[in-house]
Amino acid sequence: MTTLGEYIKVQGGYAYKSKDFIEFSNNKVLKIKNVRFGTVNYAEPAYVSDEIAASTRNWRVKEGDVLISMTGSGPSAPQSLVGRVARVWKNEPDAWINQRVGRVCLLDEDSVHLDFIFYWLSLPQSQEYLVSNSSGSANQANISGKIIESLQCPKVDYQTSKQIADLARNFDEKVILNSKNNQILEEMAQAIFKSWFVDFDPVKAKMNGEQPEGMDAATVSLFPEKLVESELGLIPEGWSVESAKSQLDVLRGFSYKGKGLVTSLDEYVLMHNLNSVLEGGGYKYKGLKFYSDEFKDKFLVQEGDVLVANTEQGHNHLLIGYGAMIPKHLAFGFCSHHTYRVRPKSDSNVTPEFIERLFGKGRFVRQVQGFTNGTTVNMLPVAGMEMPEFVVPPRTLAEKYSELVKPMKAMIEENHKSNIELAKLRDTLLPKLLSGEIELDTTINN
Repeated sequence: MTTLGEYIKVQGGYAYKSKDFIEFSNNKVLKIKNVRFGTVNYAEPAYVSDEIAASTRNWRVKEGDVLISMTGSGPSAPQSLVGRVARVWKNEPDAWINQRVGRVCLLDEDSVHLDFIFYWLSLPQSQEYLVSNSSGSANQANISGKIIESLQCPKVDYQTSKQIADLARNFDEKVILNSKNNQILEEMAQAIFKSWFVDFDPVKAKMNGEQPEGMDAATVSLFPEKLVESELGLIPEGWSVESAKSQLDVLRGFSYKGKGLVTSLDEYVLMHNLNSVLEGGGYKYKGLKFYSDEFKDKFLVQEGDVLVANTEQGHNHLLIGYGAMIPKHLAFGFCSHHTYRVRPKSDSNVTPEFIERLFGKGRFVRQVQGFTNGTTVNMLPVAGMEMPEFVVPPRTLAEKYSELVKPMKAMIEENHKSNIELAKLRDTLLPKLLSGEIELDTTINN
């Protein structure tokens, strides 16, 4: 064994001043929040001018760079740990690193492959070392370049390190491709929903004597040729404005007992909970919990159910009011009290796929969030799920939307399942390869 300091040094990010940042440009500046486990999140970066970017070009990242968060929360807040490590993958935007975002630089590019360092830093024991050796408070822990460089690692030759890194990266690239495909599919489903049920594009096209783009004649016939006034503005003729209560079957989830939570058990029940909903909507696979105590059958979930978050720390409305459809292969167990279970009423015009998009970003969710209240913890009362209004289409049109979207949802789910298996295989193989427990040639040949 040796230490990472034999192979690397850590370059700190540039200390941009607040006056350097502008509203928008093509020059993204990555802050601590943009460094996620494994990948860089380019959402909500800072921006600098072309002039500032040119003068700080030494802090511009490139494909293959390994970034690490040198400030973050400590062990008591595991969702945002100091020491998060990310790799810059192919075809990513131009970006520069801000202070407290470190870049791992090789002392000798022929000594070890940089991806090997990335995967070594990503191992649970490496993450534990960085967190436990951080200084500061639980809310703001810090690590230095010296701490990172002091981490023990195997002494390995370049060719071996490259082979191990290539094998692990092959898994990650498949995961990234699946994730990008899922993003495209989600955007397609959202675009159709917005076009049909928010912007009413097919109706507007027919009013102008045009053929709605990319739509067959049978589907075109489901849309009227006129917009009429309503309390929510112009809506398609024959459609209606209804309260959520008239269309949605809403139930607050089960108030579980902490003693019933388990980490592993031969016989357990899945518990879908607040952590099963992503900020902004969507299902969070890593949020599942397991429960071993009793609960009432009325809280059981079924295929097509949508969970809506009803609790959030703070008042930023990042989570509360947003929904997630439970994946088909996980549509069993029950939902907890920090979520509402939503499904169509028996005489409703809407479908589960419609409901999922209804609880995405848009006017309806803003109405729902308007009912929230609380001090430290923001809460959504049941009135917020019943009183908001939305434009209700004919049942045949909602069903047509579901018919288009269901194959997309099935593909998204299969990609997620594939990603879980790929990650498990990578995380099982990598430590054994690094320790020599598995011979590299054998793994590659098999």
